[in-house]
Amino acid sequence: MQKVALPKSLSPLLTVLLLAGVGCAFQSEEPEYNAAADNAAAAAARAPADEINYPRTVKVGERYVIVHPPQIRSWEDFEVMEGIAVVELIPEKSEPSRYGVVSFRADASPDLAERTVALTHLKVTSLTEDNRPVPADALELFADAFPQARTVPLDLVLSHLAEDVIPGTTQGIKSEAPKIFYSQSSAILVLLHGEPVWAPITDSTLMFAANTNWPLFKAASGKLYLNHDDTWLSADKVAGQWAWADTLTSELSNLPDDGNWKSSKKAAAAWSGRPIFAPPRVFTSTTPAELILLVGEPQLVAIADTSLEYVANTESQLFRIVNNWYYLVSGRWFTSPALSTGWEAVSELPEAFASIPADHEKADVLAMVPDTPEAKMAALDALVPKKNRIPVNTSVPAEVSYAGDPKFENIDGTAVSYAKNTNYDILEFSGKYYLCYSGIWYVADSAVGPWLTAKSVPDQIYDIPPSSPVYHTTYVKVYDTSPTHVTYSYTGGYYHTYLHYGVPVYGTGWYYPPYYYYYGGYPLYYGYPYTFGSASFYNPRTGTYGSVTRAYGPYGGWGYASGYNPNTGTYARAETWYDYDEWHRAGEAYNPNTGRYAETRRYYDANDDEWKTNTSLEGRRGEVDIMREWDDDSGRLDLSTSRGGEGTFTRKASDGGWDTSGSYTTGDGRTIETSGRYEGGQGSSTLTGSQGGQGTIERSVGPDGITREGSFSKDGQSIDTTTTRSGRDVVTQIEGSEGGKGVVAGRGADRTFVGESGSGDVYAARDGSVYKRSDEGWYKRDGDDWSQIENPRNGDSRAARQNESRANSGRSQGDYNRDYQSRQGNLNRDYTARQRGQSRSRNYSSSRSRMRSGGGMRGRRR
Repeated sequence: MQKVALPKSLSPLLTVLLLAGVGCAFQSEEPEYNAAADNAAAAAARAPADEINYPRTVKVGERYVIVHPPQIRSWEDFEVMEGIAVVELIPEKSEPSRYGVVSFRADASPDLAERTVALTHLKVTSLTEDNRPVPADALELFADAFPQARTVPLDLVLSHLAEDVIPGTTQGIKSEAPKIFYSQSSAILVLLHGEPVWAPITDSTLMFAANTNWPLFKAASGKLYLNHDDTWLSADKVAGQWAWADTLTSELSNLPDDGNWKSSKKAAAAWSGRPIFAPPRVFTSTTPAELILLVGEPQLVAIADTSLEYVANTESQLFRIVNNWYYLVSGRWFTSPALSTGWEAVSELPEAFASIPADHEKADVLAMVPDTPEAKMAALDALVPKKNRIPVNTSVPAEVSYAGDPKFENIDGTAVSYAKNTNYDILEFSGKYYLCYSGIWYVADSAVGPWLTAKSVPDQIYDIPPSSPVYHTTYVKVYDTSPTHVTYSYTGGYYHTYLHYGVPVYGTGWYYPPYYYYYGGYPLYYGYPYTFGSASFYNPRTGTYGSVTRAYGPYGGWGYASGYNPNTGTYARAETWYDYDEWHRAGEAYNPNTGRYAETRRYYDANDDEWKTNTSLEGRRGEVDIMREWDDDSGRLDLSTSRGGEGTFTRKASDGGWDTSGSYTTGDGRTIETSGRYEGGQGSSTLTGSQGGQGTIERSVGPDGITREGSFSKDGQSIDTTTTRSGRDVVTQIEGSEGGKGVVAGRGADRTFVGESGSGDVYAARDGSVYKRSDEGWYKRDGDDWSQIENPRNGDSRAARQNESRANSGRSQGDYNRDYQSRQGNLNRDYTARQRGQSRSRNYSSSRSRMRSGGGMRGRRR
């Protein structure tokens, strides 16, 4: 990546301080740190993040070449990629930079977990300089440099391709509205798979509802009890009026000590009577349903330059246009003139939704607005395949079992049957049995195995319609076979993401009734993929669907219902949900055969201002260890690197503000000292380097967030840095005195750095020319200089026409105008694609960093 012109003695230390966020009073911010101390350009310690940043600087022999972000032109079958990119030869002494345009073709393999694309067998198909074949020395240098940049961000690729996407729709996918409940006060939704199925509890007169994710009990008297956090509600029937329990049956405190009922037994023992606050409203449903939950009356906020308003006091995606409400869930839009009733599927979404600004806090819904670039990128996400390559004759890594003897049922319209009484996707066709497990096909001669990898799958399996609960298996295919390995590929449909009228939706929209089986008086049931019941939402930062299920049950939504297996005596419940700034996982399981009980509760909130963390980052350049502790009175950050660097930074409350101080020493003995004063989150810090470098950081708080402005100097060189926290993102912009620029974005271990040389934002045109974008417009590389390309419709375009006429004599003004509009359109398209793709890539890194972090468990409104 391009090195920014930082002061030489100060830059390594300054980079550490800027990225650690020290000297800024630690005011209610997520702790920030990344990078080894001795590398100013490498802001990311994690190797994959470093490899995908562009522009990238590559050393070839004694010279350096800058590889600018590639502009992707095609990705045939998600296997072969073609594109162009600008490569820049860094000049020696006072010579001007030399630019080439590379056209390339490569095998491209996506990594959906890292959201990168690895380019292999890369071949340069053409190379020009100033629209001419390059000299032999430059050809060799550029060709050697370019293949070293073999990893590109997936989101950058998708953004370039999105404009050409014409997403279709998956036949058979449904969008009928489910039950939609509405409340302006605390409420919960108790979902059951059909009518309540009551199961006995050993050595107790109590029974529990086996087909819901709530701890729901029935006493011998017929009284129902519902465990809600540490409280209890009661009612005479499931669909009745729920209220705080006046008394609890003693059976709840005497539940068996077998681990199955640990949480409920603990809540019963701690119960001290009716709470003084009002109980939550309890909605119940035996079919799929959703809950729109507000805190009071709707608080409507207008979206500028549109006719849209959104509801600010809800976690639901809820909007209003004039007198109609619009609600988005599971990728589907529903509308109604009233919030409490009358919801119907939207046949055509109003154009106003496409006008939501890309940087608006509600911009995530753009992925569900047909024909928007965001929706096209999301559609591509669902089509990018993931591949598994495993040795032949590999057995399934799981114990496949049934509830009793295997029971198969024919799938309508096919000659294929599926197993009903198992948690596994098992199909039968023509006497053979096929198991789809973790994106891999296995085959057996018997319904109970043994199972080995399948080298082929009958075509009839791919005729299974969406009305079948095993439809998602049709998205797993045998991609390739060899004498030693089988490769399987699968796309978003396997994990229940389907394209529906141009946008990715979650679930087929079909309801699949569960299979019930009684064993020894205990009901077992097997649920199937669901569409509604977990407030499923699309997260463009990860390209996948998540769920916000806290209002739908303490152990998850519709698809995460509890299960009891009398064969093992195990009662298991689990939940997970997340969005872009919060992550939570809770679950418990007990196995009496082993006596083991497991429970986990983790919560992370990006806005949490109390921290105690111990973090270790590893990268190609070494390791960094950080220990942080702070509260309302004091704070301390200790860091060390594997190359001998050590530092300590502190803050202390004083006279209504904070005094800060710190020092950092590199492995070779260079130091930097900091001190500062802050009140109300505002103030300044000074920095002094052991070799004469100096700097000042000013911190202010405004309506748009936190801004830090810094100036640093050494031997006449200076850089200006500005970090602006707006909403959930943190971005640091760096400008060097010699025209260099850089941007540091993201948080934590996934903070990334993108540098830029004095040449600016550079693009390769389809005609082989090199252009750059600035605030003043577009410039074309003309010999050793840049000439501005003027719009023929605005002002005097004589200079532009003269420049063009040198290479295209005899062309008319009309010809020039048409070429200008075409060229300008293509350049603007590439510019927009690059900005959108890089922004989404940074957002993904930031989102994943938050999800990997841990913090104290906090409550959440229900």
